[in-house]
Amino acid sequence: GKEDITPETETLLYMASRKELVKNVIRPKLEDGYTVICDRWLDATIAYQSYGSGVSRKWIESVAKEVVSGLKPDVTFWLDVPVKTGLNRAGKRADLDKIERRALTFHNAVRSGYAALASRHKRIRRIAPAGIELTHRRIAKIIHEIY
Repeated sequence: GKEDITPETETLLYMASRKELVKNVIRPKLEDGYTVICDRWLDATIAYQSYGSGVSRKWIESVAKEVVSGLKPDVTFWLDVPVKTGLNRAGKRADLDKIERRALTFHNAVRSGYAALASRHKRIRRIAPAGIELTHRRIAKIIHEIY
């Protein structure tokens, strides 16, 4: 039968993808003077793979040092949607991915991971649930304050 990969293997696959993104897109654009907006970064890896799947955070951070080569975001927006709301939204799509199909306990652990990260890092800005327009205004205000 089909075997699931280990959480560590899954983490390495995400890291490999991120390494290619850094090498081929992010670093060249930064070197050309662009501002880069990325929808997932290491915080997501730590929240999902460490808090959600139990992979050692120290191990993730050691692998990440090689992957991102010192790149750090100026700001991270955590769109803190209640777990059930997020899963309901995802459920409206026909093609749920492997992570979206995981148990509620996994998703609650991931959300707790994001909360823990946000409490440790000032660059992580929690954006509370709101409509699209209000969420946009909140994010734009923070961006204008930073830049």
